[in-house]
Amino acid sequence: MNHTPEHRRLVQAARSQKRELFASLPWGMRLAHVFFNLRLGGTAEEFGRTAYGLFLMHGVTGMPPAPFIPTNNRQISRLPSSYGKAYGTFIRSIIIRKLKTNSNSSDAVEDILAIAWQKLVSPSAVSAYSGKTLQEAEKYVNELVKNTVLSYLKYERRRRHEEYEEMTDAVSNGSWENLDTFLLESQKEAIVEGIQQKFRKQPDFAADIPKYISLLFEGYNPLEIWEGGLLPSLQKNPISYATLMTRQEVVREVFREHITEDTIAA
Repeated sequence: MNHTPEHRRLVQAARSQKRELFASLPWGMRLAHVFFNLRLGGTAEEFGRTAYGLFLMHGVTGMPPAPFIPTNNRQISRLPSSYGKAYGTFIRSIIIRKLKTNSNSSDAVEDILAIAWQKLVSPSAVSAYSGKTLQEAEKYVNELVKNTVLSYLKYERRRRHEEYEEMTDAVSNGSWENLDTFLLESQKEAIVEGIQQKFRKQPDFAADIPKYISLLFEGYNPLEIWEGGLLPSLQKNPISYATLMTRQEVVREVFREHITEDTIAA
């Protein structure tokens, strides 16, 4: 599709505004967003599989047959991609219905899923659905998602009408260089070096890893990075989006090794 210069300018302005908003969010929410994209691909279907995987882990009764019962959160990703998919699609419909006039905003849906995922894995949520029936557990998560949408909409309204000076002074701007406050230097170096080692046969992409990580923490998702050619290696040696997603899986695994889910709540 051919876009006019004016259309491209508006798209760029919208993305810039999104970056500014993302940078103003609390650290825990931003890190949850990054983990959601890295670990779950940012889709409602994956949210559904995670919910059902957690239900299996914590004794929810009446679950559909599964090839195994996960013993930890990492094993959930080994469940079939179709497991919980229908429920994830239903969750997406709840979000879209609650957003009403904003129903076409994929960014809003992704943001809400990320926040809801953070709540879903929290100890309080796990305690609430442990040992329940599937119907009871789903009802709890449905309400959790609905409340997350309402909180998101309230936040959006405040954002339109209030000054954010105190908030922006209280948090970092989201760039990799300013993550020292939140990550040990050894963690930061280990993550970069670990990913670069994985891509030693693609030196151009390996050299872009610090930039790639920085973009993730600024709120960009892989599709935006790919579409915008935001890495020098993507401009020099264009690759398909499918190839980038394959590489993202490698990045995700290194993150898993160095940052646990406990880091999100820190």
